[in-house]
Amino acid sequence: LFDSVREHLELGYKSIRIQTAVPGIKAVYGVAAQAQASGERYDYEPAGRGAFPQEEDWDTRAYLRHLPTVFEAVRNEFGPEIPLLHDGHHRMTPIQAAKLGKALEPYDLFWLEDCTPAENQEALRLVRA
Repeated sequence: LFDSVREHLELGYKSIRIQTAVPGIKAVYGVAAQAQASGERYDYEPAGRGAFPQEEDWDTRAYLRHLPTVFEAVRNEFGPEIPLLHDGHHRMTPIQAAKLGKALEPYDLFWLEDCTPAENQEALRLVRA
């Protein structure tokens, strides 16, 4: 992750999206460092790989415990100035998303994308409340 952040900063990016694997979870859509079925470093559309939807080995509680430690490490390595972003890929309930937002407050999260399913605008209102 640090190598990816450095690479993007060297390319001139002013904001950095922080995505990470979660210990104990085999595959997570949206994490570029993983080898994908397509052979590419990053699979932009896992649903298009076959006749059936892709299944993830997912654990929201593990994700919610792990992500703040990642943001802490990134801030310790790169300092407070870089705007940090994260994409939740619609995986959380409103309460889980609000907990994540609170947990990331000490690391000055600039943007949290798709924390709840986009079609459920009431869920996003609950997160914001």
